Amino acid sequence: KAEALLYYLTVEGKENREKLAGLLWGEKDELSAYNNFRNALYLLRRSLPEDIIVSDRRVVFLQNTETDLSSIEAVKDPSVPISAEMCDDLLKGFDIPESAEFGEWLLLARARMKDKLIESLKYRITSCYDIEDDEKLQKSLEVLLLADPFDEDSVLELIDLYCRQGAAPKAMSLFREFRSRLKNEMWLEPSSRAEELFRRML
Repeated sequence: KAEALLYYLTVEGKENREKLAGLLWGEKDELSAYNNFRNALYLLRRSLPEDIIVSDRRVVFLQNTETDLSSIEAVKDPSVPISAEMCDDLLKGFDIPESAEFGEWLLLARARMKDKLIESLKYRITSCYDIEDDEKLQKSLEVLLLADPFDEDSVLELIDLYCRQGAAPKAMSLFREFRSRLKNEMWLEPSSRAEELFRRML
């Protein structure tokens, strides 16, 4: 749970001590929760450089740190390299089953980070159109669809790009995968505009 405390502070910044104790030890009485919190904070202080964790009687926060979360904003720049791994869920594979409050926070934080990534990628894509860089545009659209595979507009943009590159089979495969995923996971069908584009490719 000391590790979970570190992750939470990294994502959220400054936080109230009582809230942190309840977040990770909500199943315990108030005194036990606070004692466990203090022990976790002590373990972190021993494990990290002394100037990282700052706390007083009310709040705790981190300073002099740099994380991968800062790279989300940088993604807006087409010159910044991107990869499929950046679409992985925040703290993928990490959970504390006995802390329901932490689990609820983690779900919301993952959604929030994914939304920020999608927003930055869409900004990047607009910039790729502006500078007319099809290579960066293709990579950006492909990564965006890993983050949001149900974004029909981006699917159609990537299909159009593949067709302009003479890769019609790749475009058709992308549409079939999109249509199948939409039907199997969302019980929906592509729009009439998307279906018409697909018919023109046949």
